[in-house]
Amino acid sequence: MKTLRILAALACLAATPAVADGPPKPAEEPKSEARTFPYDDGVVELLIIGPAARLLYDRLPGKGKTQACGASGLHKGDGQITCSKEGGEYACRVWLDAKKQTLAQPESDDC
Repeated sequence: MKTLRILAALACLAATPAVADGPPKPAEEPKSEARTFPYDDGVVELLIIGPAARLLYDRLPGKGKTQACGASGLHKGDGQITCSKEGGEYACRVWLDAKKQTLAQPESDDC
């Protein structure tokens, strides 16, 4: 469980852009959040919400598309990193194999 907390903390730190010049941003700006969901085979799903997710969404190649399964919003990525945008809300999921310290294939979708 300690490894999962470390991964979540690192994801938030790494995904938040650093400010090179100027004062720190005001406290009322939204914060990024990261949550982890472990699976039996050692794979961890990392859910990122907020400005860090928007950054990932914007940097994934291609345009956002609607999904055939009826999921709301626009989606990018169909592999180890996938992001969604609905209105001004962004969320990304990253699948990690903690044992191998690599990206992993996502859990299968019944759609």
